[in-house]
Amino acid sequence: MKTKLFIPLLLILCMSILVAESFDKTLVIRTNYFDIIYPPKSAETAALLAEYADGFADEICGLLETSMKERIPVYLDPNEEVTNAYYSSAYYSHIVLYDTVPLEGRLGVFRDNILMIFYHELTHAISLTIQTPFWQVMSRIFGDYLSINQIVTMPLSFVEGVTVSFESRSGEGRLNDPLTDHFLIEDKYENKFCSWADAAGARDVYPGGTTSYLYGGAFSAWLQKTYGMEKYAELWRLGGGVSLFHFSVSGRFKQVYGIGLDDAWDEFRDSIVVPDDIKENPATLSEAGDGICSALASGPNGIAWYDGNACAVKFRDSVGNVTSLFDADSSLHRLSFSPDGKLLLVSAAAISGKAIRQQVRVYDMQRHRFLAESWPGLRDASFFGDSNTVCGIEAVAQKSTLVVFSRDAPENKKTVLTAGPGESFYTL
Repeated sequence: MKTKLFIPLLLILCMSILVAESFDKTLVIRTNYFDIIYPPKSAETAALLAEYADGFADEICGLLETSMKERIPVYLDPNEEVTNAYYSSAYYSHIVLYDTVPLEGRLGVFRDNILMIFYHELTHAISLTIQTPFWQVMSRIFGDYLSINQIVTMPLSFVEGVTVSFESRSGEGRLNDPLTDHFLIEDKYENKFCSWADAAGARDVYPGGTTSYLYGGAFSAWLQKTYGMEKYAELWRLGGGVSLFHFSVSGRFKQVYGIGLDDAWDEFRDSIVVPDDIKENPATLSEAGDGICSALASGPNGIAWYDGNACAVKFRDSVGNVTSLFDADSSLHRLSFSPDGKLLLVSAAAISGKAIRQQVRVYDMQRHRFLAESWPGLRDASFFGDSNTVCGIEAVAQKSTLVVFSRDAPENKKTVLTAGPGESFYTL
């Protein structure tokens, strides 16, 4: 049996206890490579994951010409109602998946969301634990966080590039989302195309941290297509050890591909095709100012939207006056006016105890304040026909349900449609 030092073992035990205590009851499914740990609420998700997990591991290992180093625990958490996941190597490799359905957006590009999000994180777990024999021994002693690819060789765009490119090989994934092409085409059209160094780090301009995913994924896919998967796997294999002569990613890159990283990046940029018939729309939303606008909603008296730069919901009336209604954050995903324009439904996430829950609140447009009404666990809500009827989506693990109810009796919900794995629709 492979052994680690006492302190990493103690940390593993403590973390497992903390995760277990967050669930009412903890269950485990063991596969060849994984321990899938979950509460009863996530039983169907765990069974689905167990069916595919080992095959995903073999596929990714085959692409990167490596093998699974150790068993990996996978934790399913249905208490977080914002789709996300993460892989961590501190102090041992483990994956955490938030067992909920995605909202519309960049993680809603898969039919089987939880499977492909797991595929993404598993690619991290495999690629970042590719190590030379010496560093394999060191990680067994001190922990899996001793990853040369992660802490020395590969910048963020390469770390996320391998995952986004692999998740997109099946025809789904972010690289098959037209909005990904749009970012790259617009940046090239406006002469703002990032250098590989710009894409490698954190950015404080839109789309912020997504830059590494979009550019890194597209560049990695281009490398695989142009030079073959063997070369790409060799790059990750060489990155798994320390080399005094080729210390940085630039040195490793030239050693593998025979050309400089800057030159390869220029070829990648040249491969992005800008359409000949691009037309620039005139600015039509007068007095609104520049901003990142989302959750646009129209009503009889004007329009409202979330401004990501101002972190606020704004309203423009029919005359053209723009006012800020209330502060908000990027978890806000839908606004809906009542037919008379007096009320605004606000769908966003909120911290509830130790978990992040979706909720819907009602904003009074005349008195400029939120009413006491709120519906935890509801998302994507809209008024339905009149100002007293609401429709929205409730989600439990990978199951989502479209419900309709009266504001006077929200406990009397009518189910309109359900979706989930194995049903006609994966999600609503």
